[in-house]
Amino acid sequence: MKNLFKVIFFLTGGVIWFSVLIFGIYTDLNNTSGYKPKPIEKDLKRDQ
Repeated sequence: MKNLFKVIFFLTGGVIWFSVLIFGIYTDLNNTSGYKPKPIEKDLKRDQ
């Protein structure tokens, strides 16, 4: 049972990591193609 739990844990972790990676690549592609959502960090620096 412990091995089964370990396999399930690693599978779910891998899926989450993989989806985050895909999301990061997707947003990077959008940024390079001209679509740029408002960066939060720049707004914070401007307020200070």
